[in-house]
Amino acid sequence: MLAAREGCSRCVSLLRATEGGMANSDGRTALMVAADLGRFDCVSLLLHHEAGMVDRAGRTALMSAAMNGHASCVSALDAEAGKIDADGDTALSHAVAQNRPLCVLLLAGKEKDMVLPKRDLNGEHMPLLRTFRGTPFCSLVTDLDSDTSDI
Repeated sequence: MLAAREGCSRCVSLLRATEGGMANSDGRTALMVAADLGRFDCVSLLLHHEAGMVDRAGRTALMSAAMNGHASCVSALDAEAGKIDADGDTALSHAVAQNRPLCVLLLAGKEKDMVLPKRDLNGEHMPLLRTFRGTPFCSLVTDLDSDTSDI
């Protein structure tokens, strides 16, 4: 995990076979730490060993990357899209909350039609798009064609 935090891809490459999949007391893995800090080289090396793992808050490496605006890591981790954390948020809703427009564009095609476990005042489950109301991303996401491959 220290190698990923420091961005030492050579060390990560050497350690991933024996330490890949290990987590700290919060359930965070080296992949999550690398994504959190935008260490793309380390993220690429750790994908095969740790993709899909969640920490104690139910967050994925993709969510970490999206919250912190690391678009290259978001692209690499897009297979984790569609997961919902313990607070009922997705990588896309985290990117919106943290004002990360490029990450929003990258994730919108995969997550914009999701229904969250959060409920509105009528007790109905909320579509993810409804959570964007009042944000600068509302029209951007609703007008976006689901094909974001040219971004």
